[in-house]
Amino acid sequence: MSADDEPPAGHLFTGAGGIRMVGAVAIAMFVALVGWGGRYFGWSDPDGKVQLALITAFILGIIGGFKARG
Repeated sequence: MSADDEPPAGHLFTGAGGIRMVGAVAIAMFVALVGWGGRYFGWSDPDGKVQLALITAFILGIIGGFKARG
């Protein structure tokens, strides 16, 4: 494969399924953190404020992603 055949830098994951794969990884990480993050990282969250912050950050990330796309 010559240098002319290679995709430009940053375009490796923007092919046919790249965007969907990044979204799937983000959703999987979100579900794992909300579901098992407290046990894994050892935080105590009796009032659910950490989970609320995770959900808010995820939603704001989605909104920011849509706004960045145009």
